Amino acid sequence: MKHSSRYERYAVLVEILRKSGEDGIEKGSEGSVDRSTLIWKLNNELSSLGYSEVSEPTLRLQDIVNLNEEYCNPVEIFKKPGRGNSTWYRLSDRSFKLGTTSISSKEKELLSHANAITKRLNSSVNWGDLHELLNNSAFAGEALLQYSKVVMKDFTEKNEGIELFQDLYDCCKEKMAIEVDYESFGKDIETFDFLPMLLKLYNRRWFCFGFRTSDLNRITKISLDRIDEFRRKEEIVIPFPEVNWRNYFSQMYGVTIPRGEEAVKYNVVVRFHKESAQYITTKPLHPKQVEKVNGDGSVQVTIPDIYLNFELERELFSRAPELTVIGPDVLKVKMIELANATLKNYK
Repeated sequence: MKHSSRYERYAVLVEILRKSGEDGIEKGSEGSVDRSTLIWKLNNELSSLGYSEVSEPTLRLQDIVNLNEEYCNPVEIFKKPGRGNSTWYRLSDRSFKLGTTSISSKEKELLSHANAITKRLNSSVNWGDLHELLNNSAFAGEALLQYSKVVMKDFTEKNEGIELFQDLYDCCKEKMAIEVDYESFGKDIETFDFLPMLLKLYNRRWFCFGFRTSDLNRITKISLDRIDEFRRKEEIVIPFPEVNWRNYFSQMYGVTIPRGEEAVKYNVVVRFHKESAQYITTKPLHPKQVEKVNGDGSVQVTIPDIYLNFELERELFSRAPELTVIGPDVLKVKMIELANATLKNYK
């Protein structure tokens, strides 16, 4: 079964609590739900929707806490005298619904305070985290669908794995270790502990970069659409390695560093013909590229100290008619091999 996003679980939780509240009014009771009943109802509903079940810690330590933090405490958590040590839950406002266009008086008060803070700090505050959240999280999920007439980002119809984005994003921000069930192409599912650190979109696919706990010396990337399921591992307490991600990605085109004997850096030199020269200067192939305009109007692009990988080869070959690879020789040979393989498809 596929993994549910926390917002999908929020919607189910709120509906369960809201229904319990309505039933309570009819029966003359408070309409609360104990923890064991709530987790049972939640998992029944998730299963009916085709999602995998969640554990009690996920409900108790993550979803309820996050739901209250993000929506101004809609869920009351309490004990009942004389009813043992059970924890009970109910909506503080039975009319509460996710996705409502109106805001509560408490939310209005919080917005007012936030507005005052932004005005006071506007000249000195670092808005990096906010910008990062808007540029990554909002675009990744369903949040911008209401703006689809004026904002669009490349996507695929399947968009598999995107339901994991928000939870993975939170783990990256919180430096929370996870246990991943991962299925690489053509391989069986393997389970490993992972320190998630960075989410990156490349070629319409989201990747998470970090370290396997078994190898803290090598950065590992996992594709969200190949994750079967993952779970937080709060018992794993390992300092996350420091990584300069800008420097890391400057060593490659795309998201892959080769391994073994192929992990060699080169100075890549490509001449773009006159007709496409303006495109390579206004939309650079790589942040480190150095350009030189030739007398015939062509542009020679040099990308220093970079790994040769699958992504770079395919990118250059996709533009083969408008460029000539000058070096290194190993890349020139690869372009010839790709060209010959392509010709065979049309014989």
